[in-house]
Amino acid sequence: MFRLLVTMLLVLHLNNATALAQRVDYQKDVKPILQHKCYACHGVLKQQGNLQLDTGASLIRGGDSGSTIDVTQRETSLLYQASNDDEDDKLCYPSNLIVASSCLLSDTLLCS
Repeated sequence: MFRLLVTMLLVLHLNNATALAQRVDYQKDVKPILQHKCYACHGVLKQQGNLQLDTGASLIRGGDSGSTIDVTQRETSLLYQASNDDEDDKLCYPSNLIVASSCLLSDTLLCS
């Protein structure tokens, strides 16, 4: 029983170490997605819903609908919801984020 417990703890520790090593870099991985998909409507020149996504502070502050990021539960994050909406029920037009972008943003929300 003790061996099993030690093995489980070791596996959990290694998984955590691997996850930390694979952290998403905001500047390199996330910002380009936001630039490509979001800045036209939520950048410096235009802020639909008073939402500006081109700086970290404005990303956290959010817009008329509230805070953009919920670091405790990514499913309630407006950014996560916008990137995962069905075609018929989008929060963000004209196009929602692609699946890879969505996963990257989801991981970033958990790591932040």
